[in-house]
Amino acid sequence: MPTLMRWLCSVVLVLSVNACQAPPAGPPKVHALTNLSSQQQITLPTGEKALIVEEYFIVENPPRQQQEFLRLIQQYNQQTVSTAKIKQQLSLLRFFYRASEQLPVNYQEKNQGYFDKERIENHADDLLMIVKYQQDAIEPRYEFAMNKPAFKELFGSSK
Repeated sequence: MPTLMRWLCSVVLVLSVNACQAPPAGPPKVHALTNLSSQQQITLPTGEKALIVEEYFIVENPPRQQQEFLRLIQQYNQQTVSTAKIKQQLSLLRFFYRASEQLPVNYQEKNQGYFDKERIENHADDLLMIVKYQQDAIEPRYEFAMNKPAFKELFGSSK
């Protein structure tokens, strides 16, 4: 009987350890949060109208190497941003966050009352990168969010 109990305990232990393991991560993938994108029209000192556009993205399974992550975002931007799009705007800001339990790839903002608001700004700790396109700039500016916990957790404290 004690042997049977030990065997049962071993089986239960193995099953519980296997159940707690995370599923395979898979390749990195960028998800656009199109419902959060915004446009603001401003008037320049010259009287000309200009657009400032903000776009938000969740990166699922981001690479753990900073240069690989940068390449992923650069490739994604090359596929999704045209020079015509940039010329239409004064500024295009793209915010890239890591996917997490609190910030899933299908994230939706909620406004259920004055004190019960769920906003992307509340997830600043998950911000990994901001990409800034300016109408008059030749190249976009890639800025890692080095002071954010997600960056430090993924890439280390300073690289």
